[in-house]
Amino acid sequence: GRPRRVEAFLDLEAMRDAARRLEGTHDFKAFRAYDDRRENTVRTMRSVRGLPGWGGREDMLAIEVEGNAFMKNMVRILAGTLVDIGRLHLEPSRIDRMLAPEGQRKDGGQTAPAMGLTLVRIDLGRGDHPRAPKKEPTGEGALTGEVRMAGREPQEIGPETEAP
Repeated sequence: GRPRRVEAFLDLEAMRDAARRLEGTHDFKAFRAYDDRRENTVRTMRSVRGLPGWGGREDMLAIEVEGNAFMKNMVRILAGTLVDIGRLHLEPSRIDRMLAPEGQRKDGGQTAPAMGLTLVRIDLGRGDHPRAPKKEPTGEGALTGEVRMAGREPQEIGPETEAP
């Protein structure tokens, strides 16, 4: 998809702080669309990171999110909230408020537009969905989503890792 342009300074250290807070197993109910009414909203985010210099351009920053499952608009809300934190419209601690039992969608930042959102990979893994064919576990399943957004002075915003 086409990247989204963010014409603002981004505080990448604040974005790194917020990204670290998103990793792990949490109730992500505040990171779903208002009309998503599913009951199980616990998800595990294995990695939330920025990929600097995306597309070979120093002014580009991709936000990559890897987890075991996503809800409607979840990656868009994660990315939009991270950008709002980077623009200093929200504090990194806002993530904690959203992940708290009383967290609500209104506590978060913008929903990033769908343009620029790219599903990179689906690993079906264990096949433990009730309708999945029964088979031996082959490893932990993963869904990887990536939102590519333009920013200035792109830097790593997640754990110290290399881009794939």
